[in-house]
Amino acid sequence: MIDGLAIDYAGARAAARLAWRPSDRLWQRLHGARGLRALLDAARAEPAGNYLSGVPAQACCGDIDVAFRAQWRTRVAELAGWAPARWRASIQWCAHLIDAGAFAHLWARPPLPWMRDDPVLARYAPAGGDTAARRAQMLAGPLAPLARALLARAAGES
Repeated sequence: MIDGLAIDYAGARAAARLAWRPSDRLWQRLHGARGLRALLDAARAEPAGNYLSGVPAQACCGDIDVAFRAQWRTRVAELAGWAPARWRASIQWCAHLIDAGAFAHLWARPPLPWMRDDPVLARYAPAGGDTAARRAQMLAGPLAPLARALLARAAGES
């Protein structure tokens, strides 16, 4: 992290990351790709490939989900590092937003297998699936406000 930065610096760095988005040419190549390996090879040859680290060539949907969640968390941490010190905690909290849907799933249902592979969700997805223990962990974690809202909603439905 760099101290003393203005928010303009973070904006400029974030705008530079937009150059990593796929070009029209790449989109055409991706549409013609036959299979995940060909798609990954085409994308990794371009700046957009920066977003694909952690996606193995033989990936299943769960692997891709875990890799993209890691990418989101990395990008949020990167942005927080560019931001003025007083903004960092708020920006860093945004890393949890990627987990909101999975978090709501875990509140009501057992974890999906890929959730145990995600380093953040794994703490809420222990083997054995004890719902009460999972909910207690969720109420104590960074998404506790969402857990409290889910708890209040469940109490209102009873």
